Amino acid sequence: MLWDSRRPDAMYRPLHRPLAAAALLLLLAAPAAATTFVGLDDGALADRAPLIVEARVIGLSPAPGMRPAIDYRLAVEASFKGGPAAGELVLRLPGGVRADGVGLRLLGVPALAAGERTLLFLRPQADGTYGLVDLVLGAFVIRGEGDAALAVRDLRPARRLVRGPRPRDGSRHLRRFGAWLRDRAAGIERPADYFVATPPPAADKYALFVSSTLPPPLGCGGGGGRTIRWTAFDDGGAVVWRRHDGGQDGLADGGAGAFAAALAAWSTAGTPVRLEDGGTTAATAGFERPDGVNALLPGDPNDELPGRFEGGGLLALGGVWFDCDELASWGGVEHHVAFESDVVVQDGVEDFLLASADPQAAAAELYGHELGHTLGIDHSDDPEALMYGAIHDDGRGAGLQRDDRDALRLLYGAAGAVEPPGEPPPAPAEVAAVLVEETAVELTWSHPRPADGVRIERRLEQGGFELVATVGGVERFEDSGLLPGVTYGYRLQAISPAGASPYSQEVEVATGGSLLPARPSNLRVAPTSPTSVFLSWQDNASDELFQRIEMRLDAPGDPWVALPAIAADARSASIGGLEPATGYRFRVRAAGLLGESPPSNVFAAATFAEDAGCTAAEDVLCLLGGRFAARVRWRNPRDGTSGTGSMIPSTDNTGEVWFFRPANVELIVKMIDGSRTNGYAWVFFGGLSSLEYWLTITDTVTGEVREYHNPAGTVCGQSDTLAFDFSAGGVAPPEPPPASPPERLPPAMVPPAKDGGCPADGLSLCLLGGRFRAQVGWRNQHDGGSEGLGRAVVTSDNAGSFWFFNPSNSELVIKILDGRRVNDHFWVFTGALSNVEYWLTVSDLETGVDRVYYNPPGEICGRADLTAFGDVVEPPGGPGGPDDPLPP
Repeated sequence: MLWDSRRPDAMYRPLHRPLAAAALLLLLAAPAAATTFVGLDDGALADRAPLIVEARVIGLSPAPGMRPAIDYRLAVEASFKGGPAAGELVLRLPGGVRADGVGLRLLGVPALAAGERTLLFLRPQADGTYGLVDLVLGAFVIRGEGDAALAVRDLRPARRLVRGPRPRDGSRHLRRFGAWLRDRAAGIERPADYFVATPPPAADKYALFVSSTLPPPLGCGGGGGRTIRWTAFDDGGAVVWRRHDGGQDGLADGGAGAFAAALAAWSTAGTPVRLEDGGTTAATAGFERPDGVNALLPGDPNDELPGRFEGGGLLALGGVWFDCDELASWGGVEHHVAFESDVVVQDGVEDFLLASADPQAAAAELYGHELGHTLGIDHSDDPEALMYGAIHDDGRGAGLQRDDRDALRLLYGAAGAVEPPGEPPPAPAEVAAVLVEETAVELTWSHPRPADGVRIERRLEQGGFELVATVGGVERFEDSGLLPGVTYGYRLQAISPAGASPYSQEVEVATGGSLLPARPSNLRVAPTSPTSVFLSWQDNASDELFQRIEMRLDAPGDPWVALPAIAADARSASIGGLEPATGYRFRVRAAGLLGESPPSNVFAAATFAEDAGCTAAEDVLCLLGGRFAARVRWRNPRDGTSGTGSMIPSTDNTGEVWFFRPANVELIVKMIDGSRTNGYAWVFFGGLSSLEYWLTITDTVTGEVREYHNPAGTVCGQSDTLAFDFSAGGVAPPEPPPASPPERLPPAMVPPAKDGGCPADGLSLCLLGGRFRAQVGWRNQHDGGSEGLGRAVVTSDNAGSFWFFNPSNSELVIKILDGRRVNDHFWVFTGALSNVEYWLTVSDLETGVDRVYYNPPGEICGRADLTAFGDVVEPPGGPGGPDDPLPP
């Protein structure tokens, strides 16, 4: 994998951190290859991606067919461009191990793990799956939580090598990066303000080779843990390469001279390695299947590489074919036997070559670098090496440097020596393991012969040891992506072509955090028929594998029953097959690798009676035991369009309404049985939309109908405490006297300050990727002035609600929209379902600006603030406020 370091805007860092780690990397023993890139800045990457999402891996499986590829099932948690903020999709990446044990190793193609959070730049594929834009450039792993979360280009499975200090060069602050991507997608260009400052890497030079024991389809399972190596050279043989007869565009000889120079460079390095030029071929199998030909394929004839080279991005991908079951011993160590290789060059690379001062030398360096990978060598940390992680393009061509030769000798020995002589090395000494993150361990050791390799083995708790990696020329290694809250043991063994040392002493280290995922919260249940209910909740975990709903009858002593597992990203579910007019209790758990979370809050609900008059539908909301049916129709006066509202039930007395998409709530409706107070059913609704709409509620028992009209340009909700007569008589509650609005929430009621972004504390709504925080304090004038803080319930990335007294009774809903394409501001809408006094504080965590929206006692109007927040820090009393008019 290479990139062009000549470009000042090239911020790319390889996914597996070769620059921060390795002088020599022998390839993982799972499908093996390397990619070559020209640097691509984030703006160009974002522009190329039709879809940019934050997603969690919830499953993986081999792709259909005989071509090695892996399907990753992803749960979308946020969308920054081009797609919905929730749902599932499948990411298909090349490489892996087929059912017959044949593997294609593609180093530089990310390997994702179940439960891992990622930021992905995607493109749709013809088979209905998605691919990464420019492969390794389009994938980031998310490390950390909340405002400390970083997006890092490092998706190798659970390990990376470090040198000196642990640099995070190229890490991006996730929340700021997400906001920048949303702005870019909206046509708003601004400086990249999201890079995290990291110390420069140390000047030391290391070597590494790694072998994998990952299970199929990622690796060879129990047959893994070995490097990939050609055995033909051990008996004096050669590996023959051929060029596709279509030739390389941009070179007068089609690349013949550059490829011959690259083959010769590796064949004259003082090792048994011999690469021969076999001329041209018409074969184009590439990564589709082994075809018995080691081929250089310019122009990507099978369209196996995403897109086309256009000034930056993917240049080439080289791969090695091997069989998990075919092993050979050399130097006292078993290796996988490589039996075929291919190098695919991206179409459009002629633009890169023609821009070079010496196109022939640039092509020779490109080909030579990829050939090094097919021999089993990864990147060098020596800036002068051919295998260095950045292309030089200074006329040097394919010439090998000392570090390249050392790597080749480490893997193949010296020329003329099939088994190099010598004594086995001594065991590594002074082995230490230190926890550097909650789930990352740094190992250090000393060894008198740095050129020897060191095998690192690991065990979980009291289990057996398994090989993690084999490194050479280093005395430091980081093992990351571990399980939280467990103990790992490590032991090391030095190796050389002459044999292996005894094992070092064992060391143990306990990881931080908890094994169990965070528990779900804010569970709500709404009956939808005599035999069904609808559940919704807040998913607080990022590492669960699935979730489970538990239920029981609402009767003392009745046992909890676990229902079948549901998807890890689910935030709602419908349950059928229940008994009519029966009370139930529900709760939800998140399940991780080693256990389930504590349960969510318990919510009780009763199904409708068999004679309930309301039947729930997409456009019908059933309330108060199914007696009342609510419907909404709307009209947009600007363009004359109209439609019916779609319903999302929340509880037996509350529901949400959307007009255009589920994530964009426009209206919230609530009914309360006020028969004990005044004999009536009460109706409340709060709007988050300035469109004209009509709310119609029907009493299915009496046939009585009430219709409430919201004029265009109005966001003031309504309350009707005399809506439907439940019994004769009764007096409506008196209206409270008007009050003068204070300027600020009393200090004792201010939600606690939180540093470092929007907290997941149950009191805060974190909206638009965490840029905005909403909190509310209330005072109840009806009971003498009791006070409290609203409890937050997430609806979507841009909307949520608060309850004050009971989780089933929403009192306030808020929505924030990005209106900068209209008037350069973010818009805040609030809808009220309560006439108690409250103070809503919305904070822009990017600029530090706060907006306070006050609701006097007795009032139920919402707000529409279309100049709430700009993109600059404003002085106190700056533009924006609840009285700003709506646009015409």
